[in-house]
Amino acid sequence: MNFEIEKVYLLFLIPIILMVMYLISKKIKLKDKGINFININRFIIITILILAMCNISISVKTKDSSTIFLLDLSHSMSNYKGEIKEFVKSAIEASPSNNKIGIVTFGENQEIEQFLTYSKSFNDIQTSPIGNTTNIEEAIKFSLSMFKDSNYKRVVLITDGKENQGDILETSTYFKDNQIDFQVYKVDSEQVEDVYIEDIDILDKVAIGEEFSVTVNIKSNIKTKSRISVYSGREKKK
Repeated sequence: MNFEIEKVYLLFLIPIILMVMYLISKKIKLKDKGINFININRFIIITILILAMCNISISVKTKDSSTIFLLDLSHSMSNYKGEIKEFVKSAIEASPSNNKIGIVTFGENQEIEQFLTYSKSFNDIQTSPIGNTTNIEEAIKFSLSMFKDSNYKRVVLITDGKENQGDILETSTYFKDNQIDFQVYKVDSEQVEDVYIEDIDILDKVAIGEEFSVTVNIKSNIKTKSRISVYSGREKKK
């Protein structure tokens, strides 16, 4: 249980008001028990009002918690799969018995390696998402859909941070709004030469014999040459 007081300085008013009321009662020499009782009630009411203005908040963590490990298995992380597996295995073994564990692997898409469970029997990574690109944003959104509202929630992202689709910064409000603990295990991977087609723009419908254009967006982190072939079925057109 954690207490947070936004306006701590207002608490100093309580002893000041108590001292003033004590001096007034001593000066007037009140002996009427009824009047003293009224003054005590006034002090209690004033104290409650001051505490209300302090904006005191109490946060309580539930006993049960849920942790989802997000494993980046894109091509840039291909040499670190063993390291990722050992990190997750050690973290699961060290987690308390009341902590549910879920595992999601991702690259261009996302796959559920393990649904949220109390089991600590993780040994190896079985899923193989498409590794051509790294979309951390969509992986995070996908993992959030696995949580239950009643649990304390945590997401542990394991990645080299080399995203080339989506934007992880767009997910910051998700963690804040849903009170989710977000942690990142950064893997310092080597720079991998990467050339890939980000998207293809083509008309949905084309009449027979009609000319049309195809726009291909190619991304690369190295200076190189490329050749694109266009097929109609199995027939090479260009």
